[in-house]
Amino acid sequence: MNSAPGEHLADDDEAVFWRVIEYLIQARLLDGEVSSHGAINVALTPAGERAIAGTRGYGDPSLSQLTEGQQRLFTEIGEVSAGLPHHQREFSYGYEEFGGGDFISGADGYELPAIWNDLSKLVQAGLLEWTTQGSLGYRFVVTAKGEQAYREASRVTADRLTGVEEAVTGYLRGDQIAARYPRAYKRWLDAEQLLVSGRREDLTVVGHTAREAMQLFSSELISLHGPSDASPDPSKTVQRVRSVISMHKEQLGETKEAVLTALVAYWGTVSDLAQRLEHAAQKEGQPVSREDARQLVHLTAQVVFEIDRSLPRPSS
Repeated sequence: MNSAPGEHLADDDEAVFWRVIEYLIQARLLDGEVSSHGAINVALTPAGERAIAGTRGYGDPSLSQLTEGQQRLFTEIGEVSAGLPHHQREFSYGYEEFGGGDFISGADGYELPAIWNDLSKLVQAGLLEWTTQGSLGYRFVVTAKGEQAYREASRVTADRLTGVEEAVTGYLRGDQIAARYPRAYKRWLDAEQLLVSGRREDLTVVGHTAREAMQLFSSELISLHGPSDASPDPSKTVQRVRSVISMHKEQLGETKEAVLTALVAYWGTVSDLAQRLEHAAQKEGQPVSREDARQLVHLTAQVVFEIDRSLPRPSS
C-alpha cells in the first residue's frame, strides 16, 4: 500500500509516526520504503505478522512461558538434534560422576550441564518427550512440536537483527549493489538464506558460499575499476582488493586509504573465518555453531559495504 501522514496528526505526531514506520521497516516488521513524501509499498513481513499475533520471546508460545535459562537449554538441545541423523537424536540425562552434577549427553560426545526442573519444564511444555524413565535411566527426544519451535526460534532470531547489522545487510540488498556485483551479491544472498534456514547441517555450506562471495566480489571489483596489476588468481582476495585501493589512493587521501588498508587485513581474517566454517573447524577440533555462521555472513557484508561506499564510483 501507499501511505502518507493523515492531516489530523500534529507536526510532532507526524515526526514520531514516520520515525516509527522507519524503525519498523528497519526491524523487518514492515516492508517498504520511506522518503520525505511518505511511504510506498508498505506491507507486513512474516515477522510482523507474528508480532501482531502476539508471538513473543523466541517465537513460539510454548517457549514464551519458560524462563530464559530454560529457553537457552531448549535452543541448544534443538540445535544439536537438528544437526544429527534421525537415528541419533536421542539424549540421556543423569549424574556425571566426574563432572560433579547432572548432565545431558548425546551423540558425538555432546554433554551439557542441566538441572532436572528445567528438563521437566521442557517435557511439560511438549517440546521434549521421555523415551525411557526409571531404573533403566532417563532418555528423551525432541518432539515434532519441539522441532517446529526450534525452527521458529531460529527464524525469529534472524528477524530480530537490528542496528548496524541491519543497516549493512540492508545496504547490501540494495539494487545498486546487485547491479555492480551481481554474482557476489547472489552468493552472499545464498549464504544468508542458508543461515536463516536454521539447519545445523547448512553451517559448513554457509562457509563455502561466503568464501565464494568474497572471491566473486574481488573479481567484480577489479572488472569495475580495472587495475592493471591485479592478480588473476581469484583466491588472492586480499591482494586483489588491495590493488583496487592502491589505484585510488590519491583520490582517497591518506586517512581514508589507511582505513581501507586496515580493512583489507580485516578482509583476510574474515576469509580465514569462512575457511574455518567451511571445514567445520577440523584443525581446531571444535565444532562450529550458528553464531559462527551469523558472524561470517555479517562480516562479509560489512567488508563489501565499507569498500563499496568508500571507493570512488567508476565513470560510466
